[in-house]
Amino acid sequence: MAVVEMIRPCVDEPDRYTVHGELGSEVDLGRLADELPENATCSPGLGVARLKIGEVEVTLYGDGDFDARGVRDMDEAERLVEELTDLVSL
Repeated sequence: MAVVEMIRPCVDEPDRYTVHGELGSEVDLGRLADELPENATCSPGLGVARLKIGEVEVTLYGDGDFDARGVRDMDEAERLVEELTDLVSL
């Protein structure tokens, strides 16, 4: 089960937040690298992927944790979790 929590306001955008979450399972970054949009970067060897979903910058880790910068509110954070869950389960 995914868990998400608001951490702190973004320094350069005080009306947006940095969020930390856990998808609840490991992510196969090697497989995911082929599914990511062109503007994303993925390093399975380092266990990390960076991508942008809308205006939110996401760092996704192989252990299923993620950090997201630029989230407006908890509703957007929950939608982000759904999108990430869909992406990693392809």
